[in-house]
Amino acid sequence: MEEEAATATAPAPAADPRAGARVVRGHDACHAEAVALLLANGLPGGLLPLDDIEEVGYVEATGYFWVEQKKAKQHYFALISKTCHYETLITGRFEKGCLRDLTGITSKEALFLWLSIAHIFTNPEKHPGEVYFKTHTGIGKWLSADAFALPAEYPNDSSSLSSTS
Repeated sequence: MEEEAATATAPAPAADPRAGARVVRGHDACHAEAVALLLANGLPGGLLPLDDIEEVGYVEATGYFWVEQKKAKQHYFALISKTCHYETLITGRFEKGCLRDLTGITSKEALFLWLSIAHIFTNPEKHPGEVYFKTHTGIGKWLSADAFALPAEYPNDSSSLSSTS
């Protein structure tokens, strides 16, 4: 009787989520690109108030995006009295009116409790003027979209934003 050799097949390597991405570098160009992506997907332009952005990438076919900044940042949203922490690398997937599968953003919800934000979305029909934030544990809350508006000094003219070609 012939013995068959047992062959172990290695799992196929995961496809690179960044493959085919449009990549922008340099803070000003990156900030404009991040704002353009947020606005194009029906989200407030001030959701990512980042400093010293080094790179923004976007894969149109999958909606996958990433933002890299030089150092982590905390930002206080005065209108809703919330502090968010933004890691040096933020990733997620855009869908119309939604950011899914987020990594790199946490929100301070109590004295010492920081919760990771998993999804951010809007529902203009049922919740006009609001944005929903959902954690990995399923906890969520509707907050005023005005809290995440672009600062007044930011150019609001879409022609000043990078194109999504």
